[in-house]
Amino acid sequence: MVNEETILIKEAEFGYHPNQQVVIRVPQLSIPKGKLIALVGINGSGKSTFLRSLCKFQPLLKGDVLFGPESINTISVTKLATKISITLTEKIHGFNLTCFDAVCSGMMRNASLFGEISKVNLEKAEKLLEEFKLSSYKNKPLHELSDGMYQKTMIAKSILQETPLMLFDEPTAYLDFASKHELFKTLSSLTTNNDKCIIVSTHELDFVMRYCDAILLIANQSINYISVTEAKNDPEFNKLTAGYL
Repeated sequence: MVNEETILIKEAEFGYHPNQQVVIRVPQLSIPKGKLIALVGINGSGKSTFLRSLCKFQPLLKGDVLFGPESINTISVTKLATKISITLTEKIHGFNLTCFDAVCSGMMRNASLFGEISKVNLEKAEKLLEEFKLSSYKNKPLHELSDGMYQKTMIAKSILQETPLMLFDEPTAYLDFASKHELFKTLSSLTTNNDKCIIVSTHELDFVMRYCDAILLIANQSINYISVTEAKNDPEFNKLTAGYL
């Protein structure tokens, strides 16, 4: 039986509608909990498509993804939000949200009927703002944040959603060098201490080798799960590094 916090992908095709263009084919793949997993591949290989499909932002072309006994084809969006969170590179526009509002929105499923967040959860949000060095931006509108501060805000929101599976699409894209290290250390700690499965799409292969437990490697329209130590001898991974790592 599949563990509730494990993803099982079966006979799946990931790609684009309506022309049914297949980007990735997955006969079967099990992704375990308690791991920080890097999703890597060349530009255009389908990393974002894979992540977006896992959270129903775009439908599978074929097959199924199972979250324990729950199928992605039948699970409700509300229930899916208790199992998976995602941080994308696209910015949210059109809402008069402050940094703190956005961070707290990750806890809205635990809010009261009147949308009130408990004191304990508000304290969690304040603590995370401090950890991500966002306290001084607490009341700043989202649209006034720099790209890096905005990215940190969305990552903090995702963490507070407290789902067993967390997806991040190039979370280090706008971060400075030190912040990149701090983020990977935070994500690594979450997998170790909270038994989460975290998948990070990234081109930062040096960070992958230092902080991640495993790699999902996309190449030739397929995806393989390998350990970080195996990656050093993997021909497709070596093609990706071009000998520079």
